[in-house]
Amino acid sequence: MADQYATAQDMINAVSTGVRHIEISRYVTAAGYVIMVFDHMSTFPDEVELIWLKPMSPVSCLFLFNRYVVPIIALIDLWSFGGLAKGVTDKFCRDWLIAEGAFQTLCQGIAHLLACLRVRALLNGKRWIDWVLLVWGLLYFSGAVTTTSMILAYVKRDYAWNPILNVCFGSMPPWMAWAWVPGLVFETILFGMLISKAYQDWRRDVSFPITRLLYRDGFLSYLLISSCSLFNIIAWTALPSSLVALAKNFSFCLIVTMSSKIVLNLRDLRRRPEDAVYAPQTDAPFELGSVVPGKPRTSRVGTFQNSRTGKNPFRPTSPPVPSRVWTTSKNDGWDRSMPEMPPISVTVQVDVHREVEVDELHYDSDEKK
Repeated sequence: MADQYATAQDMINAVSTGVRHIEISRYVTAAGYVIMVFDHMSTFPDEVELIWLKPMSPVSCLFLFNRYVVPIIALIDLWSFGGLAKGVTDKFCRDWLIAEGAFQTLCQGIAHLLACLRVRALLNGKRWIDWVLLVWGLLYFSGAVTTTSMILAYVKRDYAWNPILNVCFGSMPPWMAWAWVPGLVFETILFGMLISKAYQDWRRDVSFPITRLLYRDGFLSYLLISSCSLFNIIAWTALPSSLVALAKNFSFCLIVTMSSKIVLNLRDLRRRPEDAVYAPQTDAPFELGSVVPGKPRTSRVGTFQNSRTGKNPFRPTSPPVPSRVWTTSKNDGWDRSMPEMPPISVTVQVDVHREVEVDELHYDSDEKK
């Protein structure tokens, strides 16, 4: 009898601990969903102005897919896992397990792709950069799909509705944490390339608002994604199986939210008067890391014409002025070692292979006299 009482007591303690762990996971999941919805509501006016009222591009489509598909997935998961569902069948549990795993893998892949495009743009989109990013991107996505498929096949065997815990539950594989390793490795490689480029710009004393924005968002994105990945790896290896959902949905919401912020921040740069002169003239080419320099725009600058003589000092077919001649510095602005020139209107090519307009470059020799 004593042994039976001890076994029953252990079972009661295990159930009580499991219920408490699931309640904690529900609160953490709800917190991630609230953060995502709050960010969506607070940035919706920017989304309308910068996404919906602009011509659609591949980046816009990826942004909108994550922006509106992820909240639906998280809401269904919150309903089924949050204790709100009643009378759920085992078939629904298994079907939703497969659908949720597929959508989460796809949405996180889109978030990593957007981060990859930022790094490609900063590194000038060279051919060898394209091959490096393509190879590592394929390795990441194939690894993520493989590990996710193996985990889903393992969990699906006994995944069913648990009326005691009021959730879908099943056995978890001991190697489940490997699902987050491919994304962490890929983001670490992107971050290393970002650090290398930032160091080169620092050595050359090159600084533009758009590059500073991309560096800042790149650092914050890596800090968030790596923290979420490590959070899940620790939760799935060191914590009890009843806490397996502690970090999964929370991290999923935060990663997608950060990805959306990066897209909106880049497009918002063009709205700031003090930075508009250095912002990309079109969203799609820069976001996709296009390496083909655009043609000089005549709508604002017009022809290359000297304001004093009225003559064109440049030939129309002359190449853009290299960035090493017309440059900005994080110290004092324009390079004063250049010869004195009258006011002219030019288009310059910056280090990230994007055109920026300089309406007037004033080198007035009369002021010096």
